[in-house]
Amino acid sequence: MTCPADAASRPLYCAYGTYQLEATRTFDPVSTKLAAGQGGYASLKTQIPPIQQGAIARGRQVWDTFLNVQGFSQEAYQQLLDISSAFLETVQATALASVQAVATDDAPLGRQAATANACMSQWLASYTVGLIDGRPDRAIPTFAV
Repeated sequence: MTCPADAASRPLYCAYGTYQLEATRTFDPVSTKLAAGQGGYASLKTQIPPIQQGAIARGRQVWDTFLNVQGFSQEAYQQLLDISSAFLETVQATALASVQAVATDDAPLGRQAATANACMSQWLASYTVGLIDGRPDRAIPTFAV
């Protein structure tokens, strides 16, 4: 799962078909400021693209090499796409919040971004365990409403 090339026209930016996280759109203007590289965004403009390219390569490797969706039901595959999209939106919003915090010396926003990043570490770990658990008797979790 990657952002279509035409939707990734700015650093740390992807336009999603359907947004699941409002914060993604909230921080989209930060990507425009980063692309312009003015003020506090100037040094970040040159530092981020190489890191982003490495992350894109790792993401493609996961989806093209390591992730085997054979045997997934259509419902399970759709859930995988939904949670993956939500995770990528969360990564994008957190990265852009971090960029804004650094560029504008906004310590409270920086703390919020650091907290979000710490929480995502747990999300990623559980997400990974769920994907690699190949036991055939695993059922998709459901939530009672």
